[in-house]
Amino acid sequence: MPVTLSEIAKKAGVSKITVSTVLNKSKTGTRVSTQTRDRIEAVARELGYVPNALAQSLTRRTTQTIGFLSQRFRLEGTNETFASEGLQGAIDAADEAGFHVIAFSQKILHSKADWNSLAEGRCDGLVLFNTPQNTELLSWLHARNVRVVLVGQASPDPVFPRVMVDNRAAISELFSHMRDRGKKKIAYLPNDPQFLDSQERELAYLEVSTAAGQKPLVIGKGDYRNDLAEVQHLLAGASGERPDSLICASDASALACLQIAASLGLEVPFDLAISGVNNISLSASSTPPLTTQAISFYDLALRATQLLIAHCNGEPVPSETRLSPSLIVRSST
Repeated sequence: MPVTLSEIAKKAGVSKITVSTVLNKSKTGTRVSTQTRDRIEAVARELGYVPNALAQSLTRRTTQTIGFLSQRFRLEGTNETFASEGLQGAIDAADEAGFHVIAFSQKILHSKADWNSLAEGRCDGLVLFNTPQNTELLSWLHARNVRVVLVGQASPDPVFPRVMVDNRAAISELFSHMRDRGKKKIAYLPNDPQFLDSQERELAYLEVSTAAGQKPLVIGKGDYRNDLAEVQHLLAGASGERPDSLICASDASALACLQIAASLGLEVPFDLAISGVNNISLSASSTPPLTTQAISFYDLALRATQLLIAHCNGEPVPSETRLSPSLIVRSST
């Protein structure tokens, strides 16, 4: 039979309430001396006491569980399971803190009828990982006092803590890298504008190119698959405005541009330098290998989960945390 708090109290010579206060970390206001606390913990170990997780969660009014919600489990146009990396980061951070993780289906984002499952007490808080901007959902969660940490999206009023890539640093470093290679006409191919990372990268390009005295050249509207015809037209020099370098908001779009350059007979990086962002696995084996900014989705989710757990434990957390990317220079530049 499991060891009970009463048995521990009897052997330690204290009340059951005192034992509960020590072993369940109850916030009862009961003061327990260090000597008594040590004696209770020693008796519990001697008797082989195993905490009842359900009872503890009811006592603390917590579940020791966090939710993980991601829009997609693959990077668009690739086989990269970026959200799986993020989920592993969340699991590792939760394990370290004695928490568990529930992964929610992305369909919840698009179905108000399913939002209740995010706030029905199954978890102590949520990590929203690289989901599109959804102000209505955030306001709904805030109204129900759900703790949330965002990864890769803006937090309007109400404000939730968020973890982001330093997108400005990523694009600024790529731009400087192109300039250091002697490139003068640096164009930019954006990505899906519904994601904050994409918005920030395009804004960073506009800022750094203007500051460098170069007229910005943004190709397309952000869906690179629909913008590739415009890319081909521009790189063919049909408009007389062919750039000598191209910064792409993602590796998937950069790899497509490498193929276009090859079809036009352009020699990369001499006629056209190309770089991306994300460091997906194919970027190292492309022809030529792709210069890129490496982003750790694992680290983003790990940090977000650590902050969420701290938030659940009543600790103060910063409103914004930025993680730095790592420039990987390869033959495409």
